[in-house]
Amino acid sequence: MKISSAFLLYLWTLFTGSAFSQPPEQQRFLRSAAWQLDSGFLVAGDGVLTSIGDRRIVLIGEFNHGSHEVFAVQDSLIRFLHEKLGFTHVLFEAGLGEVGVIHLSMHDRTEEQLTYGFFGGWRTTERQHLMGYLRDQQMPFGGYDVQRTGSVFTDHLSSRLDELDYFESLELRFLEIKGELARFQTIYDSVAPETIQLILDYRELKDTLPPEETLEIRTLENRITYLQYMLDFARTKDWNERWKQRDLAMAQNIRWWIDRIPEQEKVIILGHNFHIARYNAGEEVMGEFLANDYGSDMYSIGIFAAGGNYLDNSGTIKQMTPADSMARDLTSVIQQIRAETIFLAIPDQPVPGSDWLFNDIIINDTFIDLSGTNHLNLSESFDALILLQQVSPAHKPEN
Repeated sequence: MKISSAFLLYLWTLFTGSAFSQPPEQQRFLRSAAWQLDSGFLVAGDGVLTSIGDRRIVLIGEFNHGSHEVFAVQDSLIRFLHEKLGFTHVLFEAGLGEVGVIHLSMHDRTEEQLTYGFFGGWRTTERQHLMGYLRDQQMPFGGYDVQRTGSVFTDHLSSRLDELDYFESLELRFLEIKGELARFQTIYDSVAPETIQLILDYRELKDTLPPEETLEIRTLENRITYLQYMLDFARTKDWNERWKQRDLAMAQNIRWWIDRIPEQEKVIILGHNFHIARYNAGEEVMGEFLANDYGSDMYSIGIFAAGGNYLDNSGTIKQMTPADSMARDLTSVIQQIRAETIFLAIPDQPVPGSDWLFNDIIINDTFIDLSGTNHLNLSESFDALILLQQVSPAHKPEN
């Protein structure tokens, strides 16, 4: 059901924290287009179902990797898409081989162990609950990141080879070289010989694997791809190209997964807003590469919040930036809505009151591009938005 009229009178009372109150046209637009969400998406169900329709691919973003409420709404949306629209596969912004190996043995793993294929920011209790749901529903899942995100694939392939220590030694070399390649100060000639040799060694190992071991072969190809574009970065120092190559590799990994899934089955893709966006004015991103292939068959949902705090990639608690008192920003728009969480499908064309979606708007506390931009044209990047009032740090499991 839509937000009730009585509730809307409350939603659009006097703004807080900004000098920019909502124009009447914006109020009317949100009144007709915004759907209030509850934890199970039941309140907004009709709006979400209508907006997504029969699309096969839904991308769900996050404005950082460490917010409890973002993880919770992603979890609810995934369950809703599975139970109401028949989505069956979930792909994560995590190592292709690492998450792939976890899936192969998911029924033998605890909820915590199901997160071992993720990078540190996603190894949370919220993700544990999601992974337990995927396991219990027997929903296939995988990773699409070209980066290595843990040791589970190393352990898996090492145990399958006759020389148990050989692949472990390759992976140790990979970790050492990876650290050098990531340093801007690294001189190309100082790392090129050992990097090229490691690429050759991975390629030689890949060629010894039987063709049916597709996950293992693809993961070794990912190691090679990563080393190649990072070695190129050591030579050119071109940050934009480095990020483009990662996003291109992730898009290629998603295509690889989708090509292996029956055509009638539907796919959910989780990742940072930066990666899942259809377009980015400053960078070439994964969502743009995918849009070229899948077009209107994919639906991208960006998630943002107005206040609170969250964990950054290092695990440090960060406070959200207050609303801008001198210019209209997304924080002000969300605060004036006042509902805790809403779903908003972005119109195909501007309508009265939607100008903030079709022009650059200030968005703080998220990564937009390498230039440090803090503004975005939301209509160019996403098909829909989920907007939250407050976030808090994701919950890390107690050791």
